[in-house]
Amino acid sequence: MAEEFKGLSQEQLNRLSEAKNNVEEIYEAYKNVNKQLRDNDEFVVAINKSSFATSNIVKDIAKLQREAVNTADAARKLEEKKNKQLDIAKALEAEKQALLLKASVANKVNAALLKRQAENLSNGAAAATKLAEEIGKVQQDAAKLNNSSKFFTGLSSFVKDIPGLRKLSGPFDAAAKASKEAVLSNAKLKKGSKDMKSPFAAGMKGFTKSLGGMAKAFGVGGILVTTLKLIFEILKGANAQAVDLGRSMGTSVQEADNLRARFVEVRRFTGLTRNNLDYLITAQKDLNEEFGATFGASEDILNSQTFLTKRLMMSSNEAAGLNLRMNATGEAAYGTLENINNLNRSFAQTNGFGMSMKQLMSQVAGATGQVAASFGFSNEAIAKGVLQIRRFGVNLQQASNVANNLLDFEQSISSELEAELLTGQQFNLERARAKAATGDIAGATADVLSQMQNLTAEQRRSPIIMEAIAKATGLSADELQKAYLIQGNNKVAAEEYYRVLREGDKQAIEDFKTKSGLDKATMAQIEKRKTLEEDFAEAMKDLKQQFIGLAKGGALHSLGDSLKKLIKFIGFLTGTSMTDDEVNKIAKLEKKGKSTAEARELVKANKGPGLMDLLGVGSKQGLINFATKVASKAASDAVISKTLEKPDVIKPDDFTIRQNPKDTLVMAGGTQFGKETNGLLRQLISAVEGGKVINLEGRRVGETLVMSSYKS
Repeated sequence: MAEEFKGLSQEQLNRLSEAKNNVEEIYEAYKNVNKQLRDNDEFVVAINKSSFATSNIVKDIAKLQREAVNTADAARKLEEKKNKQLDIAKALEAEKQALLLKASVANKVNAALLKRQAENLSNGAAAATKLAEEIGKVQQDAAKLNNSSKFFTGLSSFVKDIPGLRKLSGPFDAAAKASKEAVLSNAKLKKGSKDMKSPFAAGMKGFTKSLGGMAKAFGVGGILVTTLKLIFEILKGANAQAVDLGRSMGTSVQEADNLRARFVEVRRFTGLTRNNLDYLITAQKDLNEEFGATFGASEDILNSQTFLTKRLMMSSNEAAGLNLRMNATGEAAYGTLENINNLNRSFAQTNGFGMSMKQLMSQVAGATGQVAASFGFSNEAIAKGVLQIRRFGVNLQQASNVANNLLDFEQSISSELEAELLTGQQFNLERARAKAATGDIAGATADVLSQMQNLTAEQRRSPIIMEAIAKATGLSADELQKAYLIQGNNKVAAEEYYRVLREGDKQAIEDFKTKSGLDKATMAQIEKRKTLEEDFAEAMKDLKQQFIGLAKGGALHSLGDSLKKLIKFIGFLTGTSMTDDEVNKIAKLEKKGKSTAEARELVKANKGPGLMDLLGVGSKQGLINFATKVASKAASDAVISKTLEKPDVIKPDDFTIRQNPKDTLVMAGGTQFGKETNGLLRQLISAVEGGKVINLEGRRVGETLVMSSYKS
């Protein structure tokens, strides 16, 4: 950094002062010409001094130089000052063009003065531009200074918004300042000077000093590592969410971050743990999936989606289908759910039997296509239809089959006559056909099935009669029989309920409601319907998501070198990272015969005590730990030195060969390939060359080699 950073100096202020003096000289020339023009009765608009340069510009920049050491905002302010000077230059150039135009129609004397004034304005524009350039250099150096401490300033900015970590914002600010001061100090030294300081190390020292009492209570290392781990987990969670959401929405991570911020507001507005950031992102993705494209979900739709999936425990696609329908028809999503729940509660209280809210909403969700169209795609209207036909023991799809059957007029009328002939009963399905023709499938079904309730037990036993009734209704015989049983149960429940109501025994009424589940839960009660385990898990998730919601998902991408420094520093504190020299030392020890595990242990011990150990010497156990590591370093030094003096070792799979002096080879067991072995090898070679037959395992050596090759 020292060779790159040379600014924030008096030299910069001197150059600015020279440029400012030049502006003032130009302005004096401008005033003189203006006076002459007025004396010649030539009207011109006077430009004040501040229109040539910002007043007190040198003092302002000097102040921002000092401020740059303490705050990252100085770079932004310097950028504004620079831009203001550039705006002045543009304004002077525009005024110059106006004067030249005026000179073209003025008399000869005034034309000359106007042209000279235009030249003054041109010089003023150039001087303003020069001032902007000099301010820009200061701004660039302030930005470099910020870059040297962005690791600490970034952490400070982040922890300010997190309860429990806010107290660390001050120490991180102090670390940033110390880091900047080190950069400034290095800039004054010659390259390679031994007095140069590491900005990061200086920052750590400033952080430690600023911690004060907290450092004594918890230890600097413990505080920092815990904080960094928490921050990294938060940033990692935010990044994963933003990337996942961006993929679902087809947007950039930055746009996904903006959407996440909106979800945080939904959580804040509703105050419900089920609307935590994670659940809302899942809700958005489910809506996108069901819609088949990106879907801009409102707060109301998102709130409804999490209610259906996390409180009614409906499947995500069922819930998304319901919400997309409400969005398309303009129904207030959560308000519609409240209306349907009230409708369901009223139905149960009136009839003595009913459905759970989940059962009802699942049937509403199952109404698709033409069935939903018959109810105007209104979920509330569909729910009324479901409850209406529930009395007769059928669902909406079956009701749709009944209505479609009625609209096949020729077949329907023929089947109706056949059913009348076989049962001896009179049926009148004309009103049902009229309702079916207008799309009232629930009303049509009610009309048809209400006329089928009077079949006798003997008629229900007859497959011929039931097949005729099936043709007349559009339901199968099995569906009719099941509907009959459901109707029977509904009738028994209703009659008992009405009897209890007539008797007026309040306790008996309450007992019946409890037994039959008639006192359906309100929306508020459904909200609270969670197990302790579910409640705790959701609360913990909500807490974690509130922290994650504070972070930007793109923060990890923008950290760049700072993130690498963060990871490296955590490794340094925890002793899990190794330098390139240590990695090379492990490789050298392996060449000398040490196993990888042995080499790593030796190098690890050779590290000696680190920062964490040094910070812990205040306690008895910490002092013992520090002394142990000092002793381990001394012992490992001796072993490493002795090992590195040995010759290299070659390690095939099944034995070890060590390089020895005088071109001999030694096996790990001590067998030496020296004079004796070489002599035997020479005898063998001579025998083969002399034509002698050499047998090995009962075969000639050549044959043995061939067989061995074949087997392999």
